[in-house]
Amino acid sequence: MTRATLSVLLLTPFTACARAGRPREAYAFEKSEPPLTMRWRFLRPDPGTLVAEGVVRNSLPNKFRFSQVTVTVLGKDGEGRIVSRSVTRIPDLTGATSRFRLVHPLSGPEASFALRFAYKTEDIEGNGGRN
Repeated sequence: MTRATLSVLLLTPFTACARAGRPREAYAFEKSEPPLTMRWRFLRPDPGTLVAEGVVRNSLPNKFRFSQVTVTVLGKDGEGRIVSRSVTRIPDLTGATSRFRLVHPLSGPEASFALRFAYKTEDIEGNGGRN
């Protein structure tokens, strides 16, 4: 079993991320580390909440099984210090896609957000895991 971590730092304030009038399946952000691709968006349903929602896609579901994908949202203040954190897990990504939704309560001083994901994978064909 192999573990890998991929971090995506988003220094854009959340107000620039959630635009009105977007199609339901439009995602502002995408990060790919084959065979895993993650697409997501940030929404602000109320002043005290940020929601990260998206799709994780395994482009080789017959070759790789993701036993767990962990999604973390970090809120950072203007100096880059972490002031809030929320985590969700997508267990056993055996199919091609899985959706996630993470509700992140705001602590107040957030100026930017980072979304990170980590995963564990197994090579179904028996050739070892993949980073």
